[in-house]
Amino acid sequence: MKATFDLTLTVPADLLALSNSPEVSRKLITHSSSSKNQSAARVEVRFARTPPMSTYLLAFVIGRFDQPLKTVDENGINIRVYTPPGRRHEGSFSLGIANKTLTHFGKLFGTNYPLSKIDLVSLPDFPSVAMENWGLVLFHEPSLLASKDTPEALRAFVATTVIHELAHQWFGNLVSPAWWSDLWLNEGFATWLSYNELDAIRPGLIDSRSWFVSTELLSAMSDDALEASHPVEADVHRPEDTAEVFDSISYGKGAALVGMLHDWLGRENFFAGLRNYIRRHRFGNAATSDLWKALQETLNDRPAGEPSIAEVMHDWTTRKSFPVIFASIKTDESGCNLRLRQSRYRLPGADRLHDRWLWRIPIVIATQDGDVIRRVMTRSRMTIQLPNCGWAMLNPNATGFYRTSYPRSLMTELLREAVRGGIRPSGRLLLLDDVFAMHAADRVWAEDPLHAVHVLRHDSSLQVWTNMLNHLYEMGGAVPMSDTKAFNNWQRYVHDLCLTRLRARNSSGFERVRATCLDYAGDRNVENWAVKAFPRWLHGTRPETISPDLWSVVCRIAAGGSSGGIGVSHFWQLLSVLNRTQSIARREEIIGCLGAFEDKKRPEVEKRLISLALGPELQASEVLCLVDGLSSRSVWRLLTRHWTAIARRFEGPYMLKRLINGLAFRSTSGIRRVRRFFRSHSAVGVQDAVRRQIERIRLAAERVGKDRVEMRVLVNRVLVRLLNLSKFPNEMISGLSTNEIDDILNEPDNLPESAIDREEEDLLEALFKKIPDEEAELLELEQLVSEIEDTAASKSVTKATEYYVGKLQSFMENHPSVQRDLATSTPREIDSLLRYFYGSLRKRNGEYFAPATLICIRAALYRHFMSTRRINILTDDAFYASNTTLKSMGRIFIARGGRARHFQSIEPFRALHARQRGTRAMSTCSVPASCLVTFAAALALLSAAFSIQISEAVTSIVLNGNAVLLTGAPSLSGRSPLNVTYDRDAQMISLNFADPVPPGIWELYASFTARINTRLSGVFRVASPPGSPPHLDSTIIATYFQPTDARKAFPCWDEPAMKATFDLTLTVPADLLALSNSPEVSRKVITHSSSSKNQSAARVEVRFARTPPMSTYLLAFVIGRFDQPLKTVDENGINIRVYTPPGRRHEGSFSLGIANKTLTHFGKLFGTNYPLSKIDLVSLPDFPSVAMENWGLLAGIERHTRGTSCAFVATTVIHELAHQWFGNLVSPAWWSDLWLNEGFATWLSYNELDAIRPGLIDSRSWFVSTELLLSAMSDDALEASHPVEADVHRPEDTAEVFDSISYGKGAALVGMLHDWLGRENFFAGLRNYIHRHRFGNAATSDLWKALQETLNDRPAGEPSIAEVMHDWTTRKSFPVIFASIETDESGCTLRLRQSRYRLPGAIAFT
Repeated sequence: MKATFDLTLTVPADLLALSNSPEVSRKLITHSSSSKNQSAARVEVRFARTPPMSTYLLAFVIGRFDQPLKTVDENGINIRVYTPPGRRHEGSFSLGIANKTLTHFGKLFGTNYPLSKIDLVSLPDFPSVAMENWGLVLFHEPSLLASKDTPEALRAFVATTVIHELAHQWFGNLVSPAWWSDLWLNEGFATWLSYNELDAIRPGLIDSRSWFVSTELLSAMSDDALEASHPVEADVHRPEDTAEVFDSISYGKGAALVGMLHDWLGRENFFAGLRNYIRRHRFGNAATSDLWKALQETLNDRPAGEPSIAEVMHDWTTRKSFPVIFASIKTDESGCNLRLRQSRYRLPGADRLHDRWLWRIPIVIATQDGDVIRRVMTRSRMTIQLPNCGWAMLNPNATGFYRTSYPRSLMTELLREAVRGGIRPSGRLLLLDDVFAMHAADRVWAEDPLHAVHVLRHDSSLQVWTNMLNHLYEMGGAVPMSDTKAFNNWQRYVHDLCLTRLRARNSSGFERVRATCLDYAGDRNVENWAVKAFPRWLHGTRPETISPDLWSVVCRIAAGGSSGGIGVSHFWQLLSVLNRTQSIARREEIIGCLGAFEDKKRPEVEKRLISLALGPELQASEVLCLVDGLSSRSVWRLLTRHWTAIARRFEGPYMLKRLINGLAFRSTSGIRRVRRFFRSHSAVGVQDAVRRQIERIRLAAERVGKDRVEMRVLVNRVLVRLLNLSKFPNEMISGLSTNEIDDILNEPDNLPESAIDREEEDLLEALFKKIPDEEAELLELEQLVSEIEDTAASKSVTKATEYYVGKLQSFMENHPSVQRDLATSTPREIDSLLRYFYGSLRKRNGEYFAPATLICIRAALYRHFMSTRRINILTDDAFYASNTTLKSMGRIFIARGGRARHFQSIEPFRALHARQRGTRAMSTCSVPASCLVTFAAALALLSAAFSIQISEAVTSIVLNGNAVLLTGAPSLSGRSPLNVTYDRDAQMISLNFADPVPPGIWELYASFTARINTRLSGVFRVASPPGSPPHLDSTIIATYFQPTDARKAFPCWDEPAMKATFDLTLTVPADLLALSNSPEVSRKVITHSSSSKNQSAARVEVRFARTPPMSTYLLAFVIGRFDQPLKTVDENGINIRVYTPPGRRHEGSFSLGIANKTLTHFGKLFGTNYPLSKIDLVSLPDFPSVAMENWGLLAGIERHTRGTSCAFVATTVIHELAHQWFGNLVSPAWWSDLWLNEGFATWLSYNELDAIRPGLIDSRSWFVSTELLLSAMSDDALEASHPVEADVHRPEDTAEVFDSISYGKGAALVGMLHDWLGRENFFAGLRNYIHRHRFGNAATSDLWKALQETLNDRPAGEPSIAEVMHDWTTRKSFPVIFASIETDESGCTLRLRQSRYRLPGAIAFT
């Protein structure tokens, strides 16, 4: 929504006023009575009209500033830099950067900057680093000002910030995103350009490529590896969603994807495409697809068969996560071949649902001979013949957004090449980070990254060293302090590593590397030196002796040193200096040092730090600097004790996110504390940051637990030997002298880079050959996995198992080193060796691998390796292998947790919707009796009429509403409310009346607006499947209201216990089909088409019959084009219809037959016939879950009815039809009883399959493998599980209970009941239950009561059903029974003992 803006400001006459465009007039409107009081005078300042622009870019500034620094670029653009009074000289650096940037970008983009001026204004406080308002760029002061004493790193930061904001003048201002989901087109381009073009604008300032990788790329990869990440093209539907996408994904990953495109297409093609893009969309808006189109038009010389830009980039922008490429070199008679295999990079504990994702990856390969090979990897595997044998490295300049894993032999060669200088710093940095990332993903042992650290310990790159030390800090967290020997050895290892760097002195002007090493060294003499240097730094008496890069390091070491450091009196001196300091950069440096004094444990210090954080003395941005210097424990105390004050001070999400990211706990208790706190304390725009931080804490806690034993062994055995090889063993142990430190810091020395000693190299090779280099062998193992996956469907399980296990045994015989390792290794080492075999099988289990085949192969592996060495692996389902006669069931999609439903998260309930077990969900006194809803196909202006029963006088009627806006005044039987209030967080609309509304039946009428979305929730739009006739409108509109999305479509009460009848009217195009829960009763033409060929212009009003009383989430409709339905009538006269996409009518006959038999069978089984007159089954091209049980209108994703997927289709149809009784006719009283829906529907879909479609599959085995063993039991063994009767207090909690516990465990409990009570008693009880609660609601206790009433012949003393089942439904977890048979003179006795099944590390007291 762009517009031009004419701005007029009335301001004090003595203040400066600036806006986007130049000032055109200034008129005095009030005079001052005193010449000394100019602020009393007022002037009216009018600015020129802006070009068309988005509203968020409008800006103005009013205040006092120094006379501006100014210049005019070669295109006549006026450039001005405004600074605080007395700081004018600090703006010259930015002015020079801005001047060169505008000229450079104008040439680069083929479009000059379109305004006549641009102002850069420094502000003492600002909610972000800077803001790109068109023609008036605002900066937080340290982001714009730089003096001759400014550290080199900060000058680089200022330069990249100015370039970033000026890049936005084209990307974001001249061409704006069509919607916030395309934000990356702004931030990704501006971020990438700020680094990539820095050398052209200010040569030699920094190594911009390494800086980009360290600052943006690796940060984005770290965040994108989390489950809480999101695609670059993010979903943005609510105002608060916009704040969530201003993160490292839009900035860092977006920039990395721009760089990958630039490297793939080449600079000339890339910028030619950008010029097309800018010229075509200038002063307008663009989406991601517009960029792909503009870039594609410039490509004429691409290799044949190469995919289009849109095809390649679609994978990267519409998915979260990224790939890892496993690379190895295989030599045979044909030469050297580089073998590549891609997989999704996944951290431990992450969802495996997307493990089979593939990316189209533009790859760059550097070879030992200097050749560069470019390809696009489009498949999971790729083989490239190398021109000559030798090493080969992927992503040598870190231009691709993927990780690479190498076998140890190739990794060692690449590290040697890095030491020789054959790999650029950015490539060395990514090489190092990749090996640490593989360790984080449990792909390599801790020895591998430490090997890389040791080889690169003389590296001259600041980014390499910073990355190295950060990773060592994280890794050191796993070294237990209780093991004094291990802890001291680790400390000494890091200490000596840092001192090696300090002694090298191999790079002039390398103070920042040395500063980093000093900070990490932990040396007593370094601390003493810092204590002596601190007064010089504090008072500036000898600033020339200490590099500006070392100022803050000196303070932190001196204040927080283990030897006592400086006294608390210096804390108060720092505060005194702070009060006299004007420079924001210098102030922030001092403030950052104040946090180091928290270790003094003095109450007055802690109290003063809190008062600084909460009081008015510091700007909001300065508070962040203070918090950055505090420990996680102190940040946590500050947040939890003063949340209200903190949230009020940091109104925007940017600063709150910084605070949340400071919660770097490493324990499971930290997860619980953070999660518990933010459930009741939140703010707009930080939910994703909280989820990410919780996931980071979980990963850190798990890593510490996993690595504790390994790190103890590694530190005590390996690192000690490395330490003994140091060149300066005696000096290293004693540390550095104070004079030596001064020499290192003040005397540049250009000594040549050291090479790895031959002795050290021999030791490293010996150490890392202790475990054979089995990467190539593991690739062969993985080939077996793929072969099994591809062919097992055509073999019986027995033959498949024998065949492939035989191949595995043959493989072992041909590789003695692997066989030998299996015989002598620990269980963990064996598990690592079999990762590509056993692990890959296990991963595939959740997706396309036949469960029976999987179980048998795993069991056979177990038997084979048990014969090799008695170890405890694969024991969980080994017993399935004995005498099995199961048939292979081929490639079946196994939905983990049954028919998994995916729901979006929504804002929490307030007190009005607080739900405790046994209480009503709503505290209002109004209950809906009936509802009449009218929708138009465009959802422009709609209406709803409710008949509600009020039981006692009320002054407010509260409905649920989410993104629904009432239009006009609602009416309650002629009464109008005093006002209408919206609570967007609680998703409620309150109608507030001046006088109490007395009890009785009232008619409530409301008109409202809502919108159709594409997020597959509420009322949504989907496209018809590929292959539909091109002349037909491809739009389908459908609904998905479960569990709480009806409120997105119309104001309502959408809790399950609030039942009502519904009268629905739809206004739709005359040529489209409209379906709803009940049959159509009338169709009236309301607008005619002016052309017989354009029937879509005509509109009809379709009215449907009144529904029976039902929960609001079951209301549904579908509008679209479908084939003529397949239909039949069952023996009770129910009309059954199946609607399929055009041209696919024949594929619905199987489902029609299943539905016909199911309705009849269930009517007899439950003693209650299906209560509606019709039921429709509708196939949709996209849907948020497998299917949805809307009463009378089942909707779901298309599934083929050929081959082995018939079983899946059959169980799905039976499942949804079972819901017509369990869920629809009898609904749960609250979402905590959801298992009464899903548990019964899941169990019935398997248990009754043979009665409906005999011989289709072995339904019992299928149930056990799909729902019981491989889903419910696996998940219920976790500490993160929950009881079947789950606590549901807030809307987002409802999504949590649609999982394998409600589906699989619920179904298993139903089956256990059925087996215990017997089929006759069980179904007699169900008939009681359904008859008693039909058209109403029930709780779990109602089921126990109905079942108990049918039992007359149970053994004396047997506990009641409620007593038995209470343990199963109100607790998580399950028991294990230990069974043994003992024989004595009295005969054989079966002895049983039960205990809770508990995985290692689980809480024992439960």
